[in-house]
Amino acid sequence: MVLEGCLSGPGGGLGPTCLCIDLDEDGDVDMGDFALFAEEYGS
Repeated sequence: MVLEGCLSGPGGGLGPTCLCIDLDEDGDVDMGDFALFAEEYGS
């Protein structure tokens, strides 16, 4: 799963392959992004 491989936690950096996973566009991939993903896809 791409999301799992991009989790960086709050304040973490993003590699170029993870930019599309930063759903709240705050510069990291964390539980906030996962929550948005789950809300959209009903997980």
